[in-house]
Amino acid sequence: MNNEKNLSSLKFINNRTGTNSYKWDKNENIKYSFGIADMDIALSDNIIKSINKKIDTGLFGYEYISENYYDTFINWVRNRHNIEIKKDWITVVDGVITGIKIAVQSFTKEGDGVLILNPYYHSYVDAIKNNNRRLVTSNLIYKNNNYEFNTKFFEKIILKENVKLFILNNPHNPTGKVWSEKELREIYKICSKHSVLIISDEVFGDFVVPRNSFVSFSSVCGSNGLSIIATSPCKTFNISGLKISNFIIKNYNIRREFRNQKNKNMSERANCLSLAISETVYKHGEFWLNSVITNSLINKKVVMDFFKEKYPDIQIVNSSVIYWTWINLTALSITEDVLHNLFLKHSIEVSYGSTFGNLGDGFIRVNLMCSVDNIKVFLSAFDEILKSYRKLRGNINDN
Repeated sequence: MNNEKNLSSLKFINNRTGTNSYKWDKNENIKYSFGIADMDIALSDNIIKSINKKIDTGLFGYEYISENYYDTFINWVRNRHNIEIKKDWITVVDGVITGIKIAVQSFTKEGDGVLILNPYYHSYVDAIKNNNRRLVTSNLIYKNNNYEFNTKFFEKIILKENVKLFILNNPHNPTGKVWSEKELREIYKICSKHSVLIISDEVFGDFVVPRNSFVSFSSVCGSNGLSIIATSPCKTFNISGLKISNFIIKNYNIRREFRNQKNKNMSERANCLSLAISETVYKHGEFWLNSVITNSLINKKVVMDFFKEKYPDIQIVNSSVIYWTWINLTALSITEDVLHNLFLKHSIEVSYGSTFGNLGDGFIRVNLMCSVDNIKVFLSAFDEILKSYRKLRGNINDN
């Protein structure tokens, strides 16, 4: 995976404007986007060639989920993460957030408390509030450039707010926190004690380096445990527009209730193209993914070296997740509005901390899934932005 020769197989799309990309085209003033979590890297030719076999049939009618689909997903989880799952545990849903909404509807009622960790992924908030459930948050603790989990406060919040459901981001977005087995067992123990169902969203699990440092929640809960594991090929293989996910539910009663609610919602499981393409990438995408990870590791090092040399007071939060980097800018005492305007002058977009709740204030998340050339554009712009900002502050102070 560390062999840089792998990079020669990658096809970077350094400018995606004009492709109806939410990341690139939503704001016409943006020329370089490091925000939304999708990649500026195309799938490899051999994967596209395999996908084209389906396209070339010209047939896109109703299809059921094939045994091959289940087998390729089960093999991927086994080979990538050394986890054994059974076909019966898998429910295919048209997207992770769709599945989380189904779980919220299945296992809570209006007014019930649903818990997430702050900072948080904003789509969880939408899934909770749009279903008239109470948003409950428990704060991660930022300390020594890492994020820590306070088990005592977590349990107190569950009791105080009568929490029924906890949505865990594993690994955590945006902080990049990778949960240890000990922490996951503590979470499982507390939630089981108070009959709180856990949804573990593991869509970024394939981007933890080294690979064996990722611990799936499925490895700490038994077959009757109160847990749902959400996974998807969409982040892993940059096919988010296809809207497909695999929910792993060991507990029979939970699985039955989840599927019943899914049917009530008339939620589609996936379309014929998303099924075919997902099966293809699970079967043929490992070399491509390893190349993508190699590239991202290089990008991360370039970013870290830049800040260490030029701005040592700015901290890159420690993380083993290599999809993005979470940068602490609080030492600059710069407001988000000012920062946004300065980035906009350079036609650059990032993910701003306030998007992830109040504990994200003063941070930015920078997507590393692009060419190193684009990363250097970001760093050059950041350098100019800091010079402009410090000049502006100097003028204000002089007056």
